[in-house]
Amino acid sequence: MSKEDFHRTLVRRYISNQASKEEVEAYFELLKRGALDKIIAAEMDGEAPDFGAQHVKVPSKPATRTIPWMAVAASLILLIGIGIVFKSQIRDIIDPVQMLAYTTKKGERIEITLPDGTGVWLGPETVLKFPEEFRKDERPVTLTGEGYFEVTKDEEKPFSIQSGNVRTVVLGTSFQVKAYEDSPDVSVTLVEGRVMVDNKNGFVELKPNERAVFRKADASLKKEAAPDAQKLLSERNGIFQYDGSTLGQVIADVEREYGITVEIHQNLTKSEYYGTLDRAKPAREFLDKLVLVIGGQLEKISETHYRIAPG
Repeated sequence: MSKEDFHRTLVRRYISNQASKEEVEAYFELLKRGALDKIIAAEMDGEAPDFGAQHVKVPSKPATRTIPWMAVAASLILLIGIGIVFKSQIRDIIDPVQMLAYTTKKGERIEITLPDGTGVWLGPETVLKFPEEFRKDERPVTLTGEGYFEVTKDEEKPFSIQSGNVRTVVLGTSFQVKAYEDSPDVSVTLVEGRVMVDNKNGFVELKPNERAVFRKADASLKKEAAPDAQKLLSERNGIFQYDGSTLGQVIADVEREYGITVEIHQNLTKSEYYGTLDRAKPAREFLDKLVLVIGGQLEKISETHYRIAPG
């Protein structure tokens, strides 16, 4: 039996559902190579293919054969699918996707729109990287620092954020990711929608007003309540509300938002503060109000350096 006859027999046995397991494997392997294209086309036309110098006797009245159309359709769908894969691979080689990056400095906040329409508000000292075009079945980005996301819904392409060892996967929702390199943990706080946060040790699913916290020290991942999640809507624009936050936490925000250095006396680190920080107002104005509330003293060392001591 010639190679052409073997291929023809294989196609007919597959179409008639008579192929063995080994023949099915051979069929799909040849199909991927394109070796069966001509034969399948001929089978659909109901006539034998022309194999070059081979002489084929054509009867005056060709016999009619019935071919199960579902089997042929399945073969064509597979061929089309393989073609799409090949086109995608070729496109990535000829026209590779370029990676873009946005970086913010201390005291800087920016708002950007990703290729899919997703809105992102980047906090100070943040780096966001993403492809100029989301071509495949996922929309991956990486984030170091702080970002508030309003993700455009697309159930066919989940949106994912990689922050060190933590990955957040969403379909369409609003949430904040905090993943500063100098912070002991990474947090994901959900405002609306639903997200999944995972790392190599497990995952948690979040509902609105919940937060996932990844501790870098022991690689633990846990879920906790976040009744203050709605505050993130104002924080993305540089307005922070404090209800008993420690002075250490408040000053960390001040330093990032204004790009200044503020020293705190060790006896004041755990002091609690209640109030609002509006980045649109001068840093000195906020610091004067802060020391008044906690009963401290503010010393100006330079335009970008302050010290807070007990009163």
